Amino acid sequence: MEKRYKLFSSYGSIKNYEFYVWGVVMSKIKKLKETAEASVFIQTNEILKRNIKLGEMRTSVTLEPQVWNVLNDVAAEHDCDIHQLCEMINERKSPKSSLASAIRVFLISYLQIKATRK
Repeated sequence: MEKRYKLFSSYGSIKNYEFYVWGVVMSKIKKLKETAEASVFIQTNEILKRNIKLGEMRTSVTLEPQVWNVLNDVAAEHDCDIHQLCEMINERKSPKSSLASAIRVFLISYLQIKATRK
């Protein structure tokens, strides 16, 4: 009986411990649900190739539809088109990196920064 009391004593009562356990369980369920929802996109994933104009040069970039959608959203947010946004990314990327990879890294970084500022 004493061991059981020590387990709950740090939570103040058995009821507080139950609330804590419930919170942990619900948190894990929420994370699993978010992961399951996101995994649907993996199964329906298609690669789309589009032409991008970088200054006077045209190049093709192959990205997932979700990446194209986010790229369009970010461009619209900043009152530019995807060509201008891709040109900015291309100018700043490492010479060793592909444009498609640089776009993905840019968008992930952009969304992380935006999420932490909320």
